[in-house]
Amino acid sequence: MATGAATVQAAQAPSVQSIDRAIAWWRALKDERSPRFVDAARFAIDYPDFPAVYSERGFDSIRLRAEKALSTSDDPSLIVEFFRLRAPQTGGGWAHLAYAYQRLGREAEALSAARQAWAHPGLGPMDESFIQARFGSQFTRKDHDARIDALLFDRKTDAALRLLSSASPERQAIDGARIALLRGDADANDRYNAVRNYVSRDAGLMMDRARYHRTNNNDGELQSLLAQPHQFTNRPADPERWYEMLLIGARGAEARGDYATAYNIARQIDDAFPPGEDMTLQPYGVRDHYTSLAWLAGQIALTRLNRPAEAASMFYRYANGGQSLQVHSKGMYWAGRASQVANNGQAANDYFAQAARSPEMFYGQLALERLGREIPVPQPMPVAKVHPNARAKFQSWMLPAATARLANSRSEQTQFVRALANAVESEDERILATQFAAQIDRPDLAVWIARSARNSGTDFYYREAFPIHPEGAPGGELWSLAHGITRQESSFDRAVVSHANAYGMMQLLPGTARDQARRSGLPWDAGRLTRDPAYNVRLGSDYFAMRLRQWDGNVPLALASYNAGYGRARQWVSQYGDPRSDGVDTLMWIENIPFSETRSYVQRVIENAAVYDRLNPYVPAYGSVHVSRHIGKPGRPG
Repeated sequence: MATGAATVQAAQAPSVQSIDRAIAWWRALKDERSPRFVDAARFAIDYPDFPAVYSERGFDSIRLRAEKALSTSDDPSLIVEFFRLRAPQTGGGWAHLAYAYQRLGREAEALSAARQAWAHPGLGPMDESFIQARFGSQFTRKDHDARIDALLFDRKTDAALRLLSSASPERQAIDGARIALLRGDADANDRYNAVRNYVSRDAGLMMDRARYHRTNNNDGELQSLLAQPHQFTNRPADPERWYEMLLIGARGAEARGDYATAYNIARQIDDAFPPGEDMTLQPYGVRDHYTSLAWLAGQIALTRLNRPAEAASMFYRYANGGQSLQVHSKGMYWAGRASQVANNGQAANDYFAQAARSPEMFYGQLALERLGREIPVPQPMPVAKVHPNARAKFQSWMLPAATARLANSRSEQTQFVRALANAVESEDERILATQFAAQIDRPDLAVWIARSARNSGTDFYYREAFPIHPEGAPGGELWSLAHGITRQESSFDRAVVSHANAYGMMQLLPGTARDQARRSGLPWDAGRLTRDPAYNVRLGSDYFAMRLRQWDGNVPLALASYNAGYGRARQWVSQYGDPRSDGVDTLMWIENIPFSETRSYVQRVIENAAVYDRLNPYVPAYGSVHVSRHIGKPGRPG
């Protein structure tokens, strides 16, 4: 963004005509399955932050469809401009970028892109022939090694076999053995045994031997293989698939009670990348599997092997393996707990202090309590500190302008609300977008902004991110819980209807709401679930209060019932113990919930409620504000 007074003076709000054109263009493209590249690319360049333009997880998007629509006749300058913001997602995209650079006379960049295309397992036969014809003479044996490795990780043995003679001499026997293992050839074991000395250094060879064992139901051998010490010099071409295999092996060993083997599999996560690699920059799938392995290794070391110092090290890796404050605070908290068990009080307090930097997060709140500190009161946003240039930029930004323009199309506006929350990057932008949320009467935007910030590792702990029901919420302690549930269920979007057919603020199923209306002595009106927030909140609060009574006031059990059903909660009590009893660690009980959605739900609602305790007009009635009050054991923060 340009700086200085000129920016402020030059900024103009988009005209109504330009807003309507952008929205009409978006509507035309978002459902167009086969757009022309020129149309989809130009839209993605002009409006990169609009809904459905891009998906970090590789889901269908306007950008992905544009990339798949590329042809050799498309304008090379437009292709280069299109990929300037985001790199290609497909092998074909890299191939077309290489050709575009070549047509523009940018030979070094063309060869670099061609190598990326060549190493992509999704490069189709036509694009493969095209790249080979134009750049093959410049490829080295190492380039062919990289392609074969990627193809084998993708199980494309025929394509790999065609290229095998072009591989480095030292790779040909290893890759030949991998092909035999993947195909299940009669001589697969013999060919593997001839190169087995490389397995601790070659991730691809270990991967395909593990696949061979899995195909032949040799789970014990698979687990023993993955547990053996390895230090890869030939790292996995597909780290996400590699980590997925480690998870299969580690969880399988854990399930049969072989905790030492499970730990030895799960702990060996760092040699998939060069030393010092920043895991937060990896794609979502890689981060997700990496943190799952680090968490599993830490829990096994702490609870099964009595190796708390090693557990602390794995939890520290977990904390630094994801982008979100949720992952960071959880990892640091458990590193602190493990350090306490290891009788390292100073390290424990240091870890707790790291976790406590996120007072809006469940584990940050537990860490605060461990340190003898209360949850701080969220303060109003520092609106006066917003730079004039940031205001000017926001005023001229098409995304909020289009969001406001869609006031009469609630479902479309909701898509833009989510997109805006994900697009704001700076503190100033978040403050301005939160002010904008109040202007367009979308309190859910403020919640999504805070959620997006914490998912990217940034605090946005302000009063405005915690909306309050003007009416309908119960008094007393249930006030905080009703707000906490609403913030998690609907983000305070009064009209939202979920894919599961749950309605409104507290996401009530119509049948549940109808039955609760009868119990609450209220007239039943399905339309009011999304039209009348107070009605929805009253029914939802009464229903939750009933669940709370069923579980003797235990909040985690009541929340698990609210989210997954009473029967599921009873089943988990039978499996993992009753968190109401002194002998059951409530935190471990929550972490053992097998449904990730419910496990996260319980934690998110409790952390919300703990912050709302700071805003609760009834809070003096129950004293200090600590999260342990909501996990059923006041004064015992996990």
